[in-house]
Amino acid sequence: MKPSFWDKLGAALLLALPVVTVAVVGYAVFVAGATRAVVAARVYGGPTEGVEALSLRLEVVEAGGGLLARAPLEEVSVIALAEGRQARWSGRLDADGMAAVALALPSPSLAPIQVEVRASQASEPLARGRVALSRRDWLSQLRERGGWLAGQRSGALSIMVAPGRGAFAVSFEDPLLVEVRDARGPVASAALGFEPEGLTLAPRLDVHTDAQGRAVVGLTPKDFHVALRVSAVAADGRRGEWYASVPVVAGALHARVTGGRALVSSAIPRERAYYALITGRARVTGGALALSPTDSGGARGELALPALPPGPAWLELSSEPGLESLGAVGWPLEASSGEPPRSRLVPDRLLLDGLVEASLRDRARRRQAQLFAGLFSLGAVMLLGAGLTLRALRARARLDASLRGAGQSTQEVERAMAGGFGATLAVAILCVALGLAVVALIAMVRLS
Repeated sequence: MKPSFWDKLGAALLLALPVVTVAVVGYAVFVAGATRAVVAARVYGGPTEGVEALSLRLEVVEAGGGLLARAPLEEVSVIALAEGRQARWSGRLDADGMAAVALALPSPSLAPIQVEVRASQASEPLARGRVALSRRDWLSQLRERGGWLAGQRSGALSIMVAPGRGAFAVSFEDPLLVEVRDARGPVASAALGFEPEGLTLAPRLDVHTDAQGRAVVGLTPKDFHVALRVSAVAADGRRGEWYASVPVVAGALHARVTGGRALVSSAIPRERAYYALITGRARVTGGALALSPTDSGGARGELALPALPPGPAWLELSSEPGLESLGAVGWPLEASSGEPPRSRLVPDRLLLDGLVEASLRDRARRRQAQLFAGLFSLGAVMLLGAGLTLRALRARARLDASLRGAGQSTQEVERAMAGGFGATLAVAILCVALGLAVVALIAMVRLS
């Protein structure tokens, strides 16, 4: 009996099904479930509780292979929803894939603020979620420098010394505050003498304390390890002495403010400086400032300062975007007539990380590809098993008909048809299932 058209078609399908299965699983592994770079946004900033304007630092990154790089995007938009009203910002990313975002809120909000970051022609947001940071939590990472320095004192007069701006940076002059007191209070008109070690002073001659017992001299460190000896002689001949090392911030960028502008300088070549302007209550603004080379081998740039609310403010400078480097300093913008001013630094806080949601979406995509590959392989095994069983039964029926047509007795036919048909068929199906299971297993391992 010759095989019919349908027998030939069934045989062709059974032969093609393993090839199709391998092709489908390969597509799931190398195309649908392939490793892809994830593009997302991270949002940094200061307190969000009770502020009238939201100052954020936006960073758009591409994550892949365990590495982070600048995402190939140019423009993004940020939408903030507070108290049921919306504020929007759109702009371009800089060479680092960052942007300084300023959002004027409709009203100060004590509730979390919904923030969404989007790129044009993208179906999914780069970051989306609620941001909430209280002033107390923000200030919990406050770092201060300055105040009266501890030193070795001797003599009838008590000498106190403090940085006039909270910190010193190599190669840049900043004020040094000296105060002379005795048991009755400040000592006026006391003559001061200085013995610098690794630094220069200006002026160095004829320095006397004022009516408050204070004097200010300019100090320029030449190295990171410097020391200073200060002596004082009162009008009645009483003396005092102070000696200590003067703390200098290694790698610090320097800022000098005049006329609403800040001159930012670096003692070594740098392409840019990262900054943030803060008050005691909020982060006002921030961003990256391009620096130009100077003849002395350093770098310099100018920054226009916005209008500030009444009260003290600090300009934070760092070589890192997050303002977390050891050389980061927050320079006070105004001098203080009372206690020596301190430098103040509060690093930017991560408020919203779009990488988390983007990674979850990518993981879900890979799991769907894994599930599809497994289900398709299982279905292929079931189809192949059913097809092999059907073909085996049809072949057995044809053989039985042929034997009977040849005049064989019933006993002879049954004896010829015996011989482990079921076991042979089971082994064949198991071999096919094992082959497809190996393919599915490789796909799942690859996708994992």
